[in-house]
Amino acid sequence: MDPQFMTILQALRDLYGETMIVDSGWRCQEHNASKEVGGSPRSMHLLGRAADILATNLSSRVRLIETARAVGFNGLGIGSTFVHLDNRTLPATWTYPIKKHG
Repeated sequence: MDPQFMTILQALRDLYGETMIVDSGWRCQEHNASKEVGGSPRSMHLLGRAADILATNLSSRVRLIETARAVGFNGLGIGSTFVHLDNRTLPATWTYPIKKHG
């Protein structure tokens, strides 16, 4: 993992003040490209500069996003059960589509 990313992630953890479960961190290209993950070929996960943090309810996602912005995360992806955080240079915010099962 990128040392600068880990410094910001620790600052987030300290300020957030609650347990944060990392669902996905660094990924190899093969795993990132798998059907299960469907990651972007330019994913910050490939550089060790991203983490997906579990946040299963709306209030925890909102609080996590607000706190992440306060400590300097620029990449914020919002899923139904997680928040993607990365330290890209230019700010970007997006949502992930809800996956349908069956």
